[in-house]
Amino acid sequence: KFGVSSDDFVTNETRADCFAAGYSRWTMKTTDSAMGQLPVETMKRVLAGKRRNAAIDAGYNGTPQTCAEYTP
Repeated sequence: KFGVSSDDFVTNETRADCFAAGYSRWTMKTTDSAMGQLPVETMKRVLAGKRRNAAIDAGYNGTPQTCAEYTP
């Protein structure tokens, strides 16, 4: 959606994790989520790994632009 991509699969996947964490933050602040709340701790448990958790932290605490520019 933001027109970002990379030839590097790992970069694309960690950016996706970053964007997912932004969604997680939104679910915690709204009643509009059809799936209910998705705590960031749950995401970190499911998407385990140092690199993925760093991307999750960046997305949860940042903006979509943060994720669009994210590089592991």
